[in-house]
This record gives sequence, C-alpha cells and structure tokens, in this order.
Amino acid sequence: MTETTNKKTEIEHFFSTLQAKCDSYAHFMRLYESSLAPRFNLFDFIGPNENKLSEIIAFFLDPKASHGQGNVFLRIFLDMIGRTEGKEQDDKPMRKFLEAFEDNLNGTVKATLTLEKATDLIETSQRRIDIELNIGNIGLAIENKPWACDQIDQISDYNKQLLKRYGENRYLLIYLSGTGEPPSEDSVAEKEREALTSSGHLKILSYREFITCVNRFKKDCRSERVRCFLQDFEDYLRIQFEGGMAMYEKDMIKAYILEDQKNLEIQGKVDEPEVRVTVNDNFAQVDSEGNFVYRTMMSEGANDYVIKVVDRAGNVTERLFRVFYTP
Repeated sequence: MTETTNKKTEIEHFFSTLQAKCDSYAHFMRLYESSLAPRFNLFDFIGPNENKLSEIIAFFLDPKASHGQGNVFLRIFLDMIGRTEGKEQDDKPMRKFLEAFEDNLNGTVKATLTLEKATDLIETSQRRIDIELNIGNIGLAIENKPWACDQIDQISDYNKQLLKRYGENRYLLIYLSGTGEPPSEDSVAEKEREALTSSGHLKILSYREFITCVNRFKKDCRSERVRCFLQDFEDYLRIQFEGGMAMYEKDMIKAYILEDQKNLEIQGKVDEPEVRVTVNDNFAQVDSEGNFVYRTMMSEGANDYVIKVVDRAGNVTERLFRVFYTP
C-alpha cells in the first residue's frame, strides 16, 4: 500500500509541476504573442469542408497553379503513392503506371487538372470525380473522403469512367480517406476493390499519410508565402486527423518530461503508419510517417517493456527490452 501511495504522490507532484510550467509558459506567450502569434492559423477562418479541401489539394498538385513551384509538389505526391526514385517497388502495376505518368510529365505533354470532373462516358453521368489530372493519355483521379460516407456504386462507377477514358493500365484512382479505411461495399464490392488494388488501378491513402506529403511540400517549397500557408494547412490537418496540438506546446511538455532521469521516452518506427503500437498494453502515439513514441516513469531497478505492433491484417510482432534505473 505504501509503494502505491508513494507512486500516486509522485504522479500528482509530476502533473502539478507540469501544470505550473504550462502556466508559466502561457504567461510568457501572453507577453510575446503580439510578435510571435503562435496560435494564429488561417484555417480557423476558412473552416474547409470536403470541397474546399479538394480545391486546396488540387491547387498544390497543379503544375500551372499560382504557387509557382511547377511540378515539385506533384512529384512529391507521386513519390508518396508508390514511386521512390532509384528503388524497385513490389507493386509492379503501380510502378509501371507511375513511370509512364512521369515520362509524360518530363515531356512536352501539358497537364490538365479538373475539379468535379463529370462521369460523362458512362450511364450514371451525373457523378463528379473530385480531382482528375490528365497528362496526355494517362489519368490520375482522387476521390476525397475526409468525413463523408460513400454513395452507392460510387467507386465502381468512377473506375468504369476512367477505364473508358484512358484504357487499361493508363489510370490510377486514389481513395483519400480520413482514417485510411477502404471504400465501403456499397461503393465497390470487396472482390472488385481487391482486383482494382492488385492491378494498380486503385490506391487507398489516409490523411495521416497525406500530412507527411504536405510536410514535404513545405520543406521543398522555395516561396516563403506558400510555405507559411502550408504550415497552417499541416497544423490544421494534424488537429483534424491526428488529434494534434500546437508544436510549441508539444516541445514544452516533452522537455519537462525528459528533465527527470526516471522519465523514459521510447521511440521507434514502423513500416506502415496504419498499425496499432502498444507498450505494456498501453497505446503509443504513431504519426503519419510511422514514428511512434511512448513516455513512462521508471521504477528503481529493472523495468521491462513489451512493444507490440499489430498491423491491419491482425499480424502481431513483439519485442521485449529491459531498462535499469538507479536514482
């Protein structure tokens, strides 16, 4: 009982001290907020819905847009969805498409980007594809689903439209969802979805993965004005889809936690961001790049930690390690 009481007292002291530091930091921010404005974010005023998000994504993927960066952002996006320069990919159909797409991008063929592209080649012609990028006889389409539900036969109809427009192996449909969940069975039957995925015609992406892409946009952007917009966009997406907080708050809390040697931060990286990571059955935070972090307080002596990773198929990987702490 005494050990439990001492532990509780330590934890209460820890959070009490942390709260005091947060209060001090808040006071500091009040003094200097007029010059730093760390809480300002343009997207607090925009409050983008699904259509506005599609418009912003299309803006950055369009080589002719006023961001002035040419096809820099589009190349980063292509890199994310399957092409890594100088490396072979397991997904051969996807690689073949992306190589053909980039060959056209490197040539004299002009890129044409359309928002709300009508499905004019199939019977259900009233549907609209959120984003379609056409380069010669090759097409890249994006169905943006941050929050909304699928419509009946939606992805199936989009595939029919793209197949008629571009032909076999000449198009890619990206399903961008808030959590990385695939299209529903109402939108496309499971067998058809699996066939489209294996043939390289359908790629499912999460917003967590797209946030990584936006971060790379920001790093490679040469315009300060556009880079500031990208920073606000990234922060907005992290709050919406990762439950994030402002970077300065994260840094302050992390610095305090690591001041005391009994506080341990466990870091690692998994191949896919869409996995579940636990440390001693407690969930660890996994970011859009697959980096995970877990913070804990050690007891005197040996401390055992079991890291468990569960992928989307239910496969489990475990690692055990031991850390000794001496006050």
